[in-house]
Amino acid sequence: MILLVNFGLYAATALYSANTGQGGWMGIDGRTLYQFGAKLSAAVFAGQWWRLVTAGFLHGGAFHILMNCWVLFELGAQVEEIYGASRMIVFYLAATVFGFFASAVWYAGISVGASAGLFGLIGAMIALGVKY
Repeated sequence: MILLVNFGLYAATALYSANTGQGGWMGIDGRTLYQFGAKLSAAVFAGQWWRLVTAGFLHGGAFHILMNCWVLFELGAQVEEIYGASRMIVFYLAATVFGFFASAVWYAGISVGASAGLFGLIGAMIALGVKY
């Protein structure tokens, strides 16, 4: 499901970006990413907290989404098998929110991608390895 959301939003941002003449399938412009919900510290601290979630489902280019979704496909299947689908989604979303909050605190610029959520899944697997 997360993969579908990622690819759906990538298609929407790529089409929008191509129509504005600022980007396209290989690279999405920053203005389009911002309009679709990218993390920008000023916006987050002005009350647009939803950007901490939406930024995790946006990607800046074709290579970016392909690499993130490949890792999500491989790692997500393992986490889902061990913890279940509901817990995997909670891990992913919690890590996304905390990761983009940390990004908002330490980096003022625009930021997108699934890496924060993926690191949360990696953390879940490390926790399992430490426990057993």
